[in-house]
Amino acid sequence: MENTQIKSRNEIQGGRFFFENIVLPLISPLFWEIILSLFFSSKEVLVFIGQVPTFGHILHDLVGTFPTLYNLVSYFCLYYLSGVATHKLFARTQLLPDNHYFIVPTWMIKMAAFVGHVHSGSASAIPIWQYAQYLFYRNDFFWRRLELSVPEVPIVGKGTKVERKTYFKVGVNKRKHDRALIVADTYPIDLDQLPDLLDEMTYVVLQTISGGKMDRIRGYNPQLVNAIVREVRRAESEGICNLYLLLNTNPKHVTEVFREAFSDAGRNSLRHLYVFQSDKFQNYEFTEPHRIF
Repeated sequence: MENTQIKSRNEIQGGRFFFENIVLPLISPLFWEIILSLFFSSKEVLVFIGQVPTFGHILHDLVGTFPTLYNLVSYFCLYYLSGVATHKLFARTQLLPDNHYFIVPTWMIKMAAFVGHVHSGSASAIPIWQYAQYLFYRNDFFWRRLELSVPEVPIVGKGTKVERKTYFKVGVNKRKHDRALIVADTYPIDLDQLPDLLDEMTYVVLQTISGGKMDRIRGYNPQLVNAIVREVRRAESEGICNLYLLLNTNPKHVTEVFREAFSDAGRNSLRHLYVFQSDKFQNYEFTEPHRIF
């Protein structure tokens, strides 16, 4: 019962996210425009618009020259003031705060960052595969409106090591140009619950071990980053075209891996990169791959 309550309180689904971060920012100016028209004339509203700091006088003069732009100008002004109210009155500064977990389509996040009034958040608030998309496409038109911060984590202890194992099913080699890389860091991964797709290819497991334990290891491990980057380079040198990442680790590691291994993705030999989705509230079981490039 406790896990269900935590899930319902902290997990944000698409419907709620869409209404709060896309619909409300777009329709609230229309609502206020209707309210103002009931109590004030267009001339009085225009005088009010002229008092808005920075650009109000410009909009006032624009409507004076082109009266047909009144509705558009008033909407723009009220949209701006709604953003001020969001920050000042409601003290909302983040689109993706770290005390929530967002299960929403990628296009919704990008659209909300574009049309909404808040543009920041935490990398830990979204699934790893979406954060990977953000890292790879962060300079694109829609992604650049979003700024995700990476939660700070301490350096792991000196006794922490990374164990590497390779697995393949004898007699099955349907995908000889595909490879999967599994990173078991924060939590151990049940290899008996892997997606069926991995039965058709070789996969490598990198397991973090600290003091003989493989559970709840939280911290930044440069050895793990180096090991992941080496596996990516090994896959490239061995002619692998499609690389599948199954990542059970923190955003700090993912950030460094993408910076070192995929910032020049247009010049490496990989044809496609996929990152598997895992459900935070279902023991982090991997379900489906999402193509990054």
